[in-house]
Amino acid sequence: MRCIHCGTDNNRQDRLRHQGRCKSCQHPFVFDPPVFDPQSMGQPRLTDRYFQSLINKLSFNNTLYFTQRQLMYCFQHRYYGRPQAYFRPRLQLQLPPRGLLGNLGVGLVLGSFLLMILASKGVIPPLFGLSGFLIFPGIVLISRDLSQRRRIRDDRQRVVDREWEAQRQRQKAPAARLQVAESQIEGWLKRWQAVNGAIEKLLPPPKRIEEPVAVQPDVAQYSFDRLVICDRDSIAQLLIANNFHFERNCAIVSITGYPPRIFDTVMAMVRRNPELKVYVLHDCTAAGIACVEQVRTEPQWFQNNPIPIVDVGLLPTQVSQSQMYFYTSFAARQYAAPYLDRIRSRLTEEELDDIASGRYLELEAFTPRQVIQILNSAIQANERRDVNLTKSNLPNLVTLEEQDCFYIYESSAEIASFG
Repeated sequence: MRCIHCGTDNNRQDRLRHQGRCKSCQHPFVFDPPVFDPQSMGQPRLTDRYFQSLINKLSFNNTLYFTQRQLMYCFQHRYYGRPQAYFRPRLQLQLPPRGLLGNLGVGLVLGSFLLMILASKGVIPPLFGLSGFLIFPGIVLISRDLSQRRRIRDDRQRVVDREWEAQRQRQKAPAARLQVAESQIEGWLKRWQAVNGAIEKLLPPPKRIEEPVAVQPDVAQYSFDRLVICDRDSIAQLLIANNFHFERNCAIVSITGYPPRIFDTVMAMVRRNPELKVYVLHDCTAAGIACVEQVRTEPQWFQNNPIPIVDVGLLPTQVSQSQMYFYTSFAARQYAAPYLDRIRSRLTEEELDDIASGRYLELEAFTPRQVIQILNSAIQANERRDVNLTKSNLPNLVTLEEQDCFYIYESSAEIASFG
């Protein structure tokens, strides 16, 4: 196991001899793989370099802020991998039994050989030895019968293959279960930061109780061209921390009123712009999908207001048609139940079944770079085409160049979005 401080390789004996420190620079190790032996403690086998690689991936080499829950999903994806689907093997048909022509051909060949043997031994007149000429017609009959049997087998095989493929297409992609708890990630982070210091780009949990701040009157007179509404405080915090609002000249809030200190001021500012565009960014959950209707119909948002409201995602169709995959849990199924009637009109029966069965995908399953890029692409494409993302014009999806990423964007269709 290599030291993250000096790069020296330390085996198990070296670590024990130096009380868990590097033999070269004496830097402490946070994780020791045998301690996390699955057979002994049921814990993943972690190393310091592995954990550091997770942090570097999320922070994009210490340039972007990330959340603790994003670290949990990043570990889940890289350590446990993608859930594998099981489907019954494709059935391979055998040749059907010989037909009349085949049996006749076999009879001619075997009979000819028998007559030739008997004639050679003088049991029957030598004239019957000429029956060898019947071997060739027998072979022809056998060949024609074999050709017919193969054609019948191939026709039946095509029917079976089409049905097998149809059943495979109807089968839902497997959903993953979280194998690591957020509390476990929190414990690892505490150990890591006790040894290596605070992680600069790790965001703390969003604060909900804060006193409103006074905004200077001249600042309050300004407005924004766009408003991004997130269904989670943590996503709003992530976008603000990474200066997305500066890059796109947009205000960023959550459906629950984050950031609380300036929420009322921000909403007053955006309402001044009659050409405001609103983008709703949410998890693929019942509560997240319901946020779009909440923004459109509730008076504290934009009830009876003709401004365009764009649903960026996530939607079940976007997840199913992409390389992403759902997660599932019993708690998610219980949590979805109160929202099903509110989102029924916006989803197909298949999508509603996905949500009702406890399948979900959170935005924090993506890296910060992926979230920023996809939202930025969605805004650019929407304003270029001046259309809303609806279920009728969902884009064809392609994967990004970034390795190990599930985030997808549309390069040629009208709208870019999650899924």
